[in-house]
Amino acid sequence: MRRIFGPIEKPGGNGPCRAGSRGRNHDPLEDTARGNPAKDRHAEKIRQAERFFNAALDGNITIVKMLVSAGFDVLTKDVAGRTARMAAIEMGRPHTRGVIKLLGGEELVAYASTGNLYGVRSLFGSMEHPVDVNHPNRHGKTALMYAAILGEVEIAKFLRNMGANKDIRDNDGKTATRYAMAALSEGPGYVEIVDLLEGGA
Repeated sequence: MRRIFGPIEKPGGNGPCRAGSRGRNHDPLEDTARGNPAKDRHAEKIRQAERFFNAALDGNITIVKMLVSAGFDVLTKDVAGRTARMAAIEMGRPHTRGVIKLLGGEELVAYASTGNLYGVRSLFGSMEHPVDVNHPNRHGKTALMYAAILGEVEIAKFLRNMGANKDIRDNDGKTATRYAMAALSEGPGYVEIVDLLEGGA
């Protein structure tokens, strides 16, 4: 397995865990915290992240889908500041194209769900690796739905300009318009989003 994340950082910011007396070749991921649940959880997150990145770089879409469905954060970055999608694109291997496409959609939804307009826009700069603007996450929600839920007008406008479908329904049977209409009393942004969605085809 490729080592992507380096030594485990101790919870509390006390620096990386060292091999110590166990030798220079000791794997810090094996250095579990005896009686320290916080460090054990941190080590498990590192293992999961490395499994995710390795699956992406190997083009193993089955493992990638499984981890995404389990709630893995697709915006996790390695020591080089790259998401798994970015790392796969940089590797430039044909067998990773399916994973790159999947993660493009997942990253889009993740950025939209946090109101990150810059992140959303950044995914649409490559003709070689297009992103599915209507990609649904494990809850059936698209980026446009999250823009509607959060009242993010600029994200909603951008996504509609990129061809986002307002009529898609999530696992609860709700559309982006319905989410925005349910929050009309919470601010003018929701009114603007409803007008945007209701006025478009």
